[in-house]
Amino acid sequence: MLPWILKIKLNKKTAIAFFALVVVFCFLIPHVSVSNVLAQDTDTFGVAPIDQDILLTNTDIRVVVVKIINTILGLLGLIALSLILYAGFVIMTSGGQEDKIAQARKTLINAVIGLVIILSAWAIVRFVFNALTGGFNEPGGERPPVMATFSGSGALGRVVKDHYPFRDATDVARNTSIVVTFGLAIDPASIAINTNGTCWGGDNNPTDVCGEGSVPYFGDCFDTNNDGAISWSNECDQLNTSTIKIDLADRVDTSLEQDDDAGLAAAVVASYEGAGGPNDKNVFTVVFKPLEYLGSQTEKQLYTVDLRYEIYKKGLGESIFDGQFVPKYHWSFETGTGLDLSPPHVESVYPDQGGEVAKNTIVQINFDEAVDPTTVQGLVSQQGVFENILLNTQIGGVDTSVTGTWKITNGYKTVEFISDEPCGLNSCGEMMYCLPVDCSGTGVDTCVKGYAALVRTAEWTQNAEAPFEAQPFSGVYDLAFNGLDNVNDNTGFDEVLNKPAGAAYTGKVINSGETNPDNYWWNFNVKNEIDRSTPYVESTKPGVDAQEIDGEASLEIGFSKVMWLSTMNDILLTEYPVHVCANAAVGDVRPEDVVCEMSERLDDIWFSTGAKMLNNKTTSYTKHRTFGPNGIDLYYFPSVPSTVKSANQNCVYPGRGPWDGDSALPGQASECSVAFDSNGTILSTTGCVGVTTVSSTDTGCVYTGVTVTDQNDSDMLKSDVGECINILRNEDISPTRYQGL
Repeated sequence: MLPWILKIKLNKKTAIAFFALVVVFCFLIPHVSVSNVLAQDTDTFGVAPIDQDILLTNTDIRVVVVKIINTILGLLGLIALSLILYAGFVIMTSGGQEDKIAQARKTLINAVIGLVIILSAWAIVRFVFNALTGGFNEPGGERPPVMATFSGSGALGRVVKDHYPFRDATDVARNTSIVVTFGLAIDPASIAINTNGTCWGGDNNPTDVCGEGSVPYFGDCFDTNNDGAISWSNECDQLNTSTIKIDLADRVDTSLEQDDDAGLAAAVVASYEGAGGPNDKNVFTVVFKPLEYLGSQTEKQLYTVDLRYEIYKKGLGESIFDGQFVPKYHWSFETGTGLDLSPPHVESVYPDQGGEVAKNTIVQINFDEAVDPTTVQGLVSQQGVFENILLNTQIGGVDTSVTGTWKITNGYKTVEFISDEPCGLNSCGEMMYCLPVDCSGTGVDTCVKGYAALVRTAEWTQNAEAPFEAQPFSGVYDLAFNGLDNVNDNTGFDEVLNKPAGAAYTGKVINSGETNPDNYWWNFNVKNEIDRSTPYVESTKPGVDAQEIDGEASLEIGFSKVMWLSTMNDILLTEYPVHVCANAAVGDVRPEDVVCEMSERLDDIWFSTGAKMLNNKTTSYTKHRTFGPNGIDLYYFPSVPSTVKSANQNCVYPGRGPWDGDSALPGQASECSVAFDSNGTILSTTGCVGVTTVSSTDTGCVYTGVTVTDQNDSDMLKSDVGECINILRNEDISPTRYQGL
């Protein structure tokens, strides 16, 4: 019996090896092939959702090939697994018969060899695909956009001040609108086609009654058939796709000025600013509403928006991109697979509920998400049509609407109101505008008047599948057409968009009954006095002359007061040396001395500044292109000009801010503190550059390596930002590792 016992022992070893292989295979095969046999975005029993239209796929052909190969390898893997199971079964049931055991062992060995070959083939396919595409992305898997460091995208922060969705945003709702804000007034005729045939009417609003000599109105929607609804395709002006192209990223060649593929069709609504007619009003912000949902219900997709050279400045016939290193601008974002059906909310206001402020105050409303500029931005006047946001006070004992302008800013999350009533000069000699305070008799100087503010939400479309879907132009809504929601009236799971029932919902005076359901309202008080206190920069991060900064480090500037956010778009970020080659970090050659094609050089650094308020102070946060891309040794100079103002309309003047005697450590902020007396006179400063109110020395040009007192080194005191940056470019002040070469 001994030979048989030995055979049994041998078979146990074989069985152990067999089960080990099965366990290993079961762990590996889900990641290799089996999951690829099954549809990745299937519902129960393999039922997948179908989009509004069934279209031919736009998937990259390389991805299609990988899908096919993965499916074949998955089937081969299943066959190999079946052979291994079969061989194991034969061994277990052989009863010690030599011929069966030998045949099963041969089958097992061949199956294992086949499995190794399959795994090797899959690894080779993955390696080759990575080499071709720079990364392997399973269909339906995460594929965040890649932030290009020198793609020639144009200079965000200079010509283009902001846009939505932001660069490289992911999981963007498919029903979103697209918004662009320019730094200069544009000619709307260069981006919109007047397809609804409207013109400027006698009240300076669009009309469809146009005669000879009428001026076309570009960038509007008009209810031409008087049915109380708006058709985006028939009653709105359409996108000029020769100047702006919106499409899937693989269909947009950003190296071309024009191409045969027009891209996606979209309606265009321009936000006109100012009073008067077409020659007086300006367009900075434009909203594009795609006529079809973006993306797909089953996979994430990458889109590109290409703003081309043919976008013109207002009245000049010149490109808005003239003089830029790259005379155009484009960016990309990635859509998710769902729709945005959630409403926006008011996150905070200034002045806050029950607060008391001086009359030269800017009023702010901060939303928790981007809202449609055309619903919250406009001129409030007796003749104007903007009525979505109101400020009321009593003048002569009568409730009266305060006239002025609401302007959107801060990534389309904040709107700010400035009155049109002039009331003297601010700290840098510019006109201020005050909220009216109607006072008479004794105690005029200490008079306080109550104010009421109201944000009107939009009307619901009665679409049961979209409980907050808004009627176009009926009130305030977000960029996915969800009307404003007041969280205070949310009582259950069946919440829908609610305008106040039975309340008069027109006019520029807050009507009885409007301060309920989904409208937002609050009250504050205004003193009959002017606040002349000035803001300064309290902190900067990265700190002064900090080195070895992470390329994605946040750029933060903390201010001493609540700031006027619309003015913070003037914050600049300069890179030095400029336009070096993207591969300039080679050897000991200065980056500016490395030779390459123009297309291989770094573009002007892009940046975009937003802000948040905490403890009645504002901190700005600047998104930016990677600092020192590809390991290049570069300097960065953030600057805050005197045009940046606080909410009381006073300038950051003089340029007081942090200064350190030594270079700050990475992640460490530089800080400045100033003590004032009751009249606003400075008593003392700590950690600040010692600027003066003399025009030749009122700009604080901050760097380390010098001994500084209140009578600073002459290089640290300059008359303007440009002169300061020229000083900072000096190699003695901003040395590099190439110094002396």
